[in-house]
Amino acid sequence: MNLPSHRWACLSTLAVLALLAAGAAWMLTGLKALQWPADLPNGGLNLPLQIKVFLAAVVIARLVTTVLRIPAWVVVTLFAVACALASGHGAAIPALMVVSLSWAVTGRLVLRLLGLRRPPEGWQALLAGAGFFATLVEVLAARPWHQPWTWLIVLLLPVVVARRETSAVLAELREAFDAARRPLAQRAGWLDAAIAAVATIYVAVAYLPEIGYDALAMHLFAIHQLETRHAWSFDAQTYIWAVMPMLGDWVFAMPYMLGGETAARLANVGFLFGIAAMIRVLVLWAGGNERGTRWAVLVFLSTPLTFTEGSSLFIESVWAAFTVAAVASLARAYTESEEGARELLPCALFVGFALAAKAITLTLLPLLGLGLLLGGRSWLKRRALRLLGLGVLVVIVVGGIPYLKAWRVTDNPVFPFFNGVFRSPLFPPRNFESASLFGKGVSWDLPYRVVFHVERFLEATVGAGGFQWLLLIVPAVLALTFARRGRALALAAFGFAALVLAFQSVSYLRYVFPTFVLFAAVAGVALSPQEGLPRLVPQALMIGAFAAVVLNLLFFGSGSPYRDLALHTVFDRTARQQWLRERAPIREAVDTVNTLNIRRLPVALLAPPGAVSGVGGPLDADALTVNYWFNLKFTKAILDAANHPQALAGVLHASQVEYVILDGGWPRAGRDALNSITEPVSRHGGLAIRRLALRYRFNEELLKDPGFESAGAWSLPEGSRGTAGAMTVTVTAPSVQAVPVHPGRRYLNTIEIACDEPAPARIQINWVDAQGAFIKADIQVIECTNLPSTESMEVTAPQSAAQALVYASAHTARPVTFKRNSFRQ
Repeated sequence: MNLPSHRWACLSTLAVLALLAAGAAWMLTGLKALQWPADLPNGGLNLPLQIKVFLAAVVIARLVTTVLRIPAWVVVTLFAVACALASGHGAAIPALMVVSLSWAVTGRLVLRLLGLRRPPEGWQALLAGAGFFATLVEVLAARPWHQPWTWLIVLLLPVVVARRETSAVLAELREAFDAARRPLAQRAGWLDAAIAAVATIYVAVAYLPEIGYDALAMHLFAIHQLETRHAWSFDAQTYIWAVMPMLGDWVFAMPYMLGGETAARLANVGFLFGIAAMIRVLVLWAGGNERGTRWAVLVFLSTPLTFTEGSSLFIESVWAAFTVAAVASLARAYTESEEGARELLPCALFVGFALAAKAITLTLLPLLGLGLLLGGRSWLKRRALRLLGLGVLVVIVVGGIPYLKAWRVTDNPVFPFFNGVFRSPLFPPRNFESASLFGKGVSWDLPYRVVFHVERFLEATVGAGGFQWLLLIVPAVLALTFARRGRALALAAFGFAALVLAFQSVSYLRYVFPTFVLFAAVAGVALSPQEGLPRLVPQALMIGAFAAVVLNLLFFGSGSPYRDLALHTVFDRTARQQWLRERAPIREAVDTVNTLNIRRLPVALLAPPGAVSGVGGPLDADALTVNYWFNLKFTKAILDAANHPQALAGVLHASQVEYVILDGGWPRAGRDALNSITEPVSRHGGLAIRRLALRYRFNEELLKDPGFESAGAWSLPEGSRGTAGAMTVTVTAPSVQAVPVHPGRRYLNTIEIACDEPAPARIQINWVDAQGAFIKADIQVIECTNLPSTESMEVTAPQSAAQALVYASAHTARPVTFKRNSFRQ
């Protein structure tokens, strides 16, 4: 039965308003149950000042964009430059400029190679170029070639060679600037100002040092290792996650190489801004207008989960950007023109990049496949089957690289997951269970739970999921259903299905970040005037959107390690250092260890599970963390020996550990045991740096008869004299003993000598390889007197060493008597 149009309009309006009111009432119920202001991020401390600063930022952004007639994104860029100069991170901006230009130019070349005839949009070119270079890093990560100067040359090469593409990129940037200054673009000025104000928070926080657990444990750690060691080892025994898909980390590696930690953190924020640009594309494609795009972007950027991703060096920003780019490309592929089918290969490229960035992308493949099947007749009509076949090949080749590498290293392509199937010897033969903390599945009250019980879905507090789920998203989908906006509903269906599939594995919000992006675009369409719906509907939804944005900003830091929003420290170096000592003393401790640990021996970090002090961050050496997710063997050994000093010393020695970072939260018995076998070095807040005592660092004697009790173990060349308990030698008549060694391991050579007359003596080790070829010699010359003396020399076996030739030798023809010659590991 067809209702008259006015009745249909009234019915749809009432239904949307009723759902909006129900969501508001549900939200008020949750807000009423909170403890105010204790449940606000950082306990609401400095909240009035933060509100005033934010409102002032909105007003300033509005005045600047209006008076100077410059777009909001230029205001944000100028703010980023000011922060760089004020914070002392001036290298970050030029580094990002070089990297971004190279990505854009290379991306245009890659997309043209894939048959895209039209000029690609900026976000497409940037993502294609970023993915291309990150794949190059991934393929070459194990090679010791990664240094700043090499990557500067590689990144500048396409900019210099492909000058036509470089000129096109710069021309498009100028066109975007001019387009934003036109009168029509200024109509949403206050929305642009609000977006700019929120964006400046992301930019300012990017200039603070990294203190997030995941970033310090994995993402920053991996790219720092690539920069300092010039390679990544893919050592799945030391780091279980070492062979997992890491394309997001390799994307960050390029700005890190050229501009350091701040450049990498700014790149992370840049990917979120790129997602905002794609939201605009999706809103317009699905039937929205420019105002709707701005509302969608504001809702997205104000969401606490988005700030969580942007404030710390997570890789979901990169993964979501590739995923949403794939969805946008697939959406465009449904156009009737022949060119539309050519979007299939860029879509496949972005799917491949997403697969190489995060394994959870596997749950999205059925949805993308379903999207292709729905257009089956269209593909036949446009003779796109060849492009479909090539697309599948691109996904397999690009996306399969990390899985192939994992299979080669561990015998499990998705290590450590599904090890009950693949049975890698590096992990127990059981399927890894990641849902123990957050559960699985979807329930009808999910919109409420992701806001007020978000701790079941994320390491966060109230509000992190975003208030738009109660005040905007559900009524927006209903409104679009009444308006019969098929494209917007297709985006909503894809987003919801992606959430359901991901939650079948684990209900974790970071794994459904693309769903937040798609529903922000859906909301943007609903906030645009729609044919068949009264204007009251988008206006009412706008009220809901406004309330959601306000509440989101009130709980903005609820999922971030930067919940205090200490933005003033960006412009005050002393305040920033003090803030870092209080919030993450592990950073100062790691800097100290890096200075002391010149041999880059593994460092043990003993801290309670989940403590940020238990992860390495920019540590120059291997980080041995007590966490089953990182190192099964070391964790089990430490926990078994924790309360037993001798056993604990044995574990540390066997792991070649010299320095230990000890958290005050480590169990008392374990602290006492560790203190008895280590020496204090320094303290940093609640952390102590301790050094394994010398008696435990080298406790295994490798030489036979180090006390010269018999003549059998040592060579006796003509001119040397051996008696029980002594060996007299000269430089031309030394005594030598060969012992097997392990490359890279530390050894201690200790001698006891005496002379009838003063003479120089040597502590000498000659290193040879498996074929007996000489590699190098470590020699230390000391003075010998008639008083017995003991001297030592620590050495490291070269990488190709198989044996050490330990010498008892004088430095001249004058004889020296050795009482003892010890070589310990």
